Amino acid sequence: MTTQATWHEHVVGDLLTFSAPGPLKSTDAQGMDSAVGEWHGDGLVVRTDYGLFVDQLNRYQGRSHLQQFEESIDQVPARIVSFDQPDGSHFTAVHFPAVPSSGPAPQKLTLVVIGTGQKTGADALRIVRSIRFRR
Repeated sequence: MTTQATWHEHVVGDLLTFSAPGPLKSTDAQGMDSAVGEWHGDGLVVRTDYGLFVDQLNRYQGRSHLQQFEESIDQVPARIVSFDQPDGSHFTAVHFPAVPSSGPAPQKLTLVVIGTGQKTGADALRIVRSIRFRR
């Protein structure tokens, strides 16, 4: 786990903030029918997908060391999925089926964290649990 690294807060527009170990660099990302974002750091990739049609994390059955659970993050119901990928990286994602203050049609959000090397599943879980919606 990255206990020695300084954690930095990252702002995702007017939508939310999240914290991650070390600085992350925002990169260009484009979505077809949603607003997406992507950040890269040392052994870490964070992706957001916000809109009506986002990955609801229902397609990962049978993955190595799969963990799935429901919890509340920033008082918003969420579903977390975590597993080891064939390339040795670790996938952790959180899905919010209804983002607060998203207007008349409830928007959804999925945030994915892919960690390699020293970036563990514990770091990824800490990242998704650090999400704070900007209300």
